[in-house]
Amino acid sequence: MDDHQVHPKCVKQLKAVSKILANAKSKSIQGYKYPVPLEACGSKENNALLALLRCETKHRVTCQLQQKLYDTCHASVMGVGTYENKSNCSSQLAALRDCVKFKV
Repeated sequence: MDDHQVHPKCVKQLKAVSKILANAKSKSIQGYKYPVPLEACGSKENNALLALLRCETKHRVTCQLQQKLYDTCHASVMGVGTYENKSNCSSQLAALRDCVKFKV
């Protein structure tokens, strides 16, 4: 990911994610295989990625459906503890990430 790939108003969020990716090259984060553990809702890494994706979605007005699906899942998980018999929103977050075209 380069600065020119993100909306100018999202550079701050990109830097936070880039820092996480730089740290992840030498070790796995919290024992997860991938640099940003999508199933670790509320983790520092997950929140940084989500902030970047929300910024991109807001300023580019794309991926609104994926954003809405993630928000619905998150509200349900925070409210009752599950969404469609899952305790996290990793698949919805992955769909949002893939829509925005970030491979982290």
